[in-house]
Amino acid sequence: MNQTSHGTDKSSPQISEHASSNSHQNIVKVDEMLKDLIPDFMSRRNQELQDLDTWSESSNFIALAQYGHKLKGSSLNYGFNHLGGLAAHLELAARSENQKEIQDLIKEIKEHIRNIQVVFVSE
Repeated sequence: MNQTSHGTDKSSPQISEHASSNSHQNIVKVDEMLKDLIPDFMSRRNQELQDLDTWSESSNFIALAQYGHKLKGSSLNYGFNHLGGLAAHLELAARSENQKEIQDLIKEIKEHIRNIQVVFVSE
């Protein structure tokens, strides 16, 4: 995860996110007030990636649904809207025990997390 700081950005800094077409980087603009919390948030997300494979391989749909729910909430609170959306879909796929969709979502979540670039902005 790369982090940089920028000056004033009047456009909802806590919830701005887009994928850069040039480099597979998922740029997330986060309010500078959250700067101290983001390294731990991202570290936990990276540590959880192996758990996703374990739960999927053992068809632990309950753990996958709980994780999706938790990831959705924490991601949206920090302004990681796309990740929150993926997590919401994972929760629903796990509740319906849709193994194919779960596999696709895990792949997409992993790629997204590995390519996040956080840009801190101040209001």
